[in-house]
Amino acid sequence: MRKHTECVVKFFSEVTALNGKVFLSRSNVVKVRVSSVSDEQYDDVLFKVQMAMYVIPGEHSWGTDGIGYLANKAGNFIEVNKVVTKRVAEEIRKNATNCLCIA
Repeated sequence: MRKHTECVVKFFSEVTALNGKVFLSRSNVVKVRVSSVSDEQYDDVLFKVQMAMYVIPGEHSWGTDGIGYLANKAGNFIEVNKVVTKRVAEEIRKNATNCLCIA
C-alpha cells in the first residue's frame, strides 16, 4: 500500500458522507465544497469538513473564518481549501471517486 493511500481513502469517504465534492487544481490545491447546508447544520458540517481536510497531509486549510465564513454561510455552502504535496495530489488522482473534479 502506498504511503498516503489510507488517508486519501478515508478523506474521500468522509467527504462522500457529507455529499461534498473535491476539486484538485494543477497547483495541488484541494478544495472541498458542500452545497445546500442549512443554517442549523452549518457549524457542524463545517467542523466535519475541517476534520476531513485534517486527514490528508499538507499545509494549513483556509476559507473557514472571517468574511469568508459569513459569506459562505449566507450562501448556504461550505468551501475549504488546502495545499497538498505532489505525492498526495497524485494519490488523490489515483483514488478518485465520483466526488472528485479535476480543475
